[in-house]
Amino acid sequence: MSEMREHTGIATGRLLDGAASFHGHLGPYLVLGLRSGLIAVEVLGRDSGMSAIVETDRSPPRLCFIDGVQFATGCTMGKGNIKMRAGKAISATYVKGKKALRVSVRSSVLEELNGRLLGGQIEKLALDLADRSSDELFEVDYGEPSKFQMHTQPKTLTRLVGSCFF
Repeated sequence: MSEMREHTGIATGRLLDGAASFHGHLGPYLVLGLRSGLIAVEVLGRDSGMSAIVETDRSPPRLCFIDGVQFATGCTMGKGNIKMRAGKAISATYVKGKKALRVSVRSSVLEELNGRLLGGQIEKLALDLADRSSDELFEVDYGEPSKFQMHTQPKTLTRLVGSCFF
C-alpha cells in the first residue's frame, strides 16, 4: 500500500496508511469517513470536546465510514462521543460547543460506488476518492447544534483522554 499512497492527496500517505491499519484494509467508505472527519477537524479543531453522530447503513461496506470518522476526529464508541443512526444516506454531524456541521456524502458519489464496487479494485477506488476535492465528494452544512437537532455532548471522560489519541 505504501507505493499507492504516493498518489493520494490526503495530507501524507502516513495518515491514509494509519487509517487503513486502524480499520484493517483500505477501502472507499473508510476514505470517505476519514475525509469527512478531517473537514470537521479543520472547522472545529482537534482538541477534546467534539462529538459526532454518524448516519449510515448498519452493514459493511458503508459501516466502514465510521472507522474513518473515528480515526480522523478521535471520537470513539469507547469514549461515548460518537453515536450511530441507521439511515440510507451517509453523513456525519459534528458538534463542539455551540458550533456544528453536517458532512453528507453526495448521492452521485454513492451511486458511483454502488456501480464500481461490484467490479473489485477497492484500493484503487479508495485512492481515487482520496484525491478528489471535498466539494466533489460532500455537501457541508454549518450551524448551531439545534439546527441539526443534536443535543449530544461528549462525556467528561472525553476531556480526560481526548488528547491521548494523537
